[in-house]
Amino acid sequence: MAKYNWSPWIAAVTKARQERPSETVGHPGCRLPGRGGQYAWQPCLDMYESASGVNLTVELPGLSREDISLEIEGRGLLISGERRPEKDPEEGVFHMLERSHGRFVRHVDLPEGLDLSAIRAVLRDGVLTVIVPRAPSGGGRRIQVED
Repeated sequence: MAKYNWSPWIAAVTKARQERPSETVGHPGCRLPGRGGQYAWQPCLDMYESASGVNLTVELPGLSREDISLEIEGRGLLISGERRPEKDPEEGVFHMLERSHGRFVRHVDLPEGLDLSAIRAVLRDGVLTVIVPRAPSGGGRRIQVED
């Protein structure tokens, strides 16, 4: 069974979902209010830390690797991209239109002690997996005291 650390941020998001359930229709937590009452697309993301490093999984159905960008900014990982809208049907009308499209940006603060030069990312079946290994420990060194 996975462990979950309590966070005041998670408590605030949970409370917001309870107070404004209409903003989370479709994929809870993945649609945020944008300008003019529209919704900005935010792909759902999981992050867990283990002895070997940090793993992130991001739901990006319908995107190719050319649609996604990953960048290191200081101690953070910036994941951005765009899901383009599909062409409207020639005939008929929509009865439901829930899938989001457009640009997205997610910024994740990474913990200390990771090897940011060894990050790997794989996109498979609409899920982006980002693996950030721990930095090798220095093992320490002896310091000579001078006169």
